[in-house]
Amino acid sequence: MFIVELGALLHDIADHKFTDESIGVLKAQMFLESLSVDENVIDLVVSIMMNISFKGGNFTPEFFSPELAVVQDADRLDALGATGIARAFNYG
Repeated sequence: MFIVELGALLHDIADHKFTDESIGVLKAQMFLESLSVDENVIDLVVSIMMNISFKGGNFTPEFFSPELAVVQDADRLDALGATGIARAFNYG
């Protein structure tokens, strides 16, 4: 749960639409290290950050985990918005 929460909170820092991904990942990594977060947790959060994006459909993820799947699904639901989710339920 902790990894999912960190991934959800930090994943947009590395979004290629907002900044250079490597800078966002480095900032998140430095932030987590300053809080003395376990290195294995940091590695998983960084992997989530680097593999969550659509990137125009030409992106083949190099990493997968259940935590990534949860954060990615939540991010996509957030992108749909409340109206989009309601429309999906109505259609289904």
